[in-house]
Amino acid sequence: MNTMKAGAQKGFTLVELIVVIVILGILSAVAIPKFTNASKGAYEGVQDATLAALKSAWSVAYATNKGRLPTTAELAAQMQDPACAAATDGLSITCTGVTKNDGTGQATFTVANPTAVASPADITITSIGRGNAS
Repeated sequence: MNTMKAGAQKGFTLVELIVVIVILGILSAVAIPKFTNASKGAYEGVQDATLAALKSAWSVAYATNKGRLPTTAELAAQMQDPACAAATDGLSITCTGVTKNDGTGQATFTVANPTAVASPADITITSIGRGNAS
């Protein structure tokens, strides 16, 4: 014997569930690309800030060396947050926690001359999809 009153409903119909799933799909299709662009912007912001810090570290290294141009190793040694290290060839510097724009691996800051960084303008970064930033 059916004890439910006419018109009383328990649960959702299949059509209602499908409508909700379609709406969630549309929302996620719009939100995911925006989140990806926000992540790329955050990576670029960290890279720009680190580049500016490396350029400031050049001034400190130059003063510490009493007017002698700093090497990439001396420049990297001036950085504390983020901690940086010069490559063995002296042509690049990588810093802990500074990620490429696509989120893979560490970003690399390059210098023109491995034996002496002539000026802060010689420190650049090449990022995926961004070209040279200085």
